Amino acid sequence: MPDTSSKQAPLEADIPSLMEKHEVEDHTHIVHMLKPEAPDIQHAREPLSELPDDLASFSTGALEYRLLHQVQPLLDVETPVHKASLNALRREITCLLTRLSWRKALPEEVAARLTELLPVGPFSLWHPHLLATLFEIDRRGHLLPAWLYLIQQGDVSSQTPGDDSTTQPHNYARRIAILLLGYYKQVGTPAADSPARDAQDTLPMLQALLHDPSTSFYAARALAHLGHNQAQQVLLQTLCETRGWNRLAILEQCLALGHAPFAEFLLTHGIAKMPGLEHYAASALYHALDLAPYLEQNRQQPRLAAQAALVLYYVIEESKEPSPYQEAVPRLFTRSLADQASALFKSARQLPSWQAALALHALGALCARYWQAINQGHALESNLVAQIYPCLPMMPEIEAWMQHSGRELLFTALCSQQATLQPLLAQALAELGETRAVDPLLLYLDSVRTLGHQEQARALSSVCLALGQFGDLRAVPALQKLMANVIDPSGRRRRSPLKEALLEPQATDYAGSLLFVAMLQACRQLPTPEAQTLSYQGLNDLDPRVRLAALETLRILDATGSEAQSRTSVRQALSDQNAAVAGLACQVSAQYHDQEAAPLLQQLLITHPAVTQAALLALHQLKKEG
Repeated sequence: MPDTSSKQAPLEADIPSLMEKHEVEDHTHIVHMLKPEAPDIQHAREPLSELPDDLASFSTGALEYRLLHQVQPLLDVETPVHKASLNALRREITCLLTRLSWRKALPEEVAARLTELLPVGPFSLWHPHLLATLFEIDRRGHLLPAWLYLIQQGDVSSQTPGDDSTTQPHNYARRIAILLLGYYKQVGTPAADSPARDAQDTLPMLQALLHDPSTSFYAARALAHLGHNQAQQVLLQTLCETRGWNRLAILEQCLALGHAPFAEFLLTHGIAKMPGLEHYAASALYHALDLAPYLEQNRQQPRLAAQAALVLYYVIEESKEPSPYQEAVPRLFTRSLADQASALFKSARQLPSWQAALALHALGALCARYWQAINQGHALESNLVAQIYPCLPMMPEIEAWMQHSGRELLFTALCSQQATLQPLLAQALAELGETRAVDPLLLYLDSVRTLGHQEQARALSSVCLALGQFGDLRAVPALQKLMANVIDPSGRRRRSPLKEALLEPQATDYAGSLLFVAMLQACRQLPTPEAQTLSYQGLNDLDPRVRLAALETLRILDATGSEAQSRTSVRQALSDQNAAVAGLACQVSAQYHDQEAAPLLQQLLITHPAVTQAALLALHQLKKEG
């Protein structure tokens, strides 16, 4: 019987490392046994719009990722209240174990009781301590039939889509059960006197769970914790079969194993088949692998060098906005930026690739923004400043290379008919002023017929914004056609009335909102009557973020309010229930010198207290002009 008064150990404190005995094993044969296709982005043919998961699956994966990766304060289990909770849990679990061992209770009865006992606090805070406690009590797997029963029951649906799934006690206990499977290495051959003796090998179950976005992160952790060759083979083989969040879950745990023979395989295939999640995958790869050696050996392994450059690009993109308020050092600066930059530029000159050109362009933008922040006296961390300075001397040479070789590489890649590349390269080419890119981008927008995912919306948004940056008026008809094909403003309005609150990410129309906003932002640099019409449509949208973007666009395209429809639309926006939209409408009414809006502004002082100040300022200005 376990000692219930002993000091509670953290997750790994009293558990032998399941990886130690494998440190000297040869894992190379596991990689050779796999026969994955070559799914890297440079060879991909499927359009980015053909995404693997439906909205519900993608949202589920995103919620589970946040649940396990959100930064949480450390939980002090030595505080009296927490210690009492764990001691009480030990006593209850020990009783359950004894009853199940002596066949005084059925696995489903024990599972029901475990569901009641385990949710002692927020899952993200408590699960490491619960795992340690449960394994301390039941090292031989007597409770395994109950855990397996819990897992096989599936999840209980949440009352509200987008809610933390672990607020349901059953789901909470089920995730603990999945993670616990990683602690029982000999589950297939339990003790003769154990109720687990009839339990099947758990590897097939864990492999099946890897394909479910609600459980893939937990199953991947369990397999990595098992650590033996069969578990690693399951992880690597399933990595080749999955997409999206499921693939990311497996990638993270394969990298966590830290086995050198896996590195090249994971770098080659790590970013593929994760549309919209490339930044997450790149961050994991950058954290685990030093990219400089792969960049420097580009002549021997050009594909690896290209993939390393692409990973570096995504990490740079995540870190390129300097902020004195960052709570943590951006991932890019956790390694020597000068070493990465030097290796990247050397690779680009020796064996040019569009991936290297894209990463160098992003590096130049990052250095420019941080240098500007330094000159403006922003209080950046000394470590960041120290990393930026050594990169500055090479910037003139990088810029000269980008204006010739780099620009041509990016444009050639854009014209390669690989639909996955258009959104990736659009912004870089727009920033370089490569006007030849307009025609391929227009063709890309013309090929899009449906919008099913917010990550697809973000990809399309980057193309729309790039076209706006080019300022080519041919983009306006393309934007109109795209809106009719994939957004359908009138259909959005029929499905739901105007909302006061912003649409949540799990809402069906959220992807359309993201794309609609980007199209309106692009229209600000495309002054045509048709672009103005798009802003009128946006002012009637159900989502306040779209209405706000439409109002901003209208005040730029018709800065004086010369069109009667502009003034009428702004007056209607004064009655918007969203305070941000109504407040901006007050400002635009003053900008338009619209005396007819004065009665509406006075009414706002009574009916909409949140915009009182904006209404007063607008009235004051109109009064001075009147």
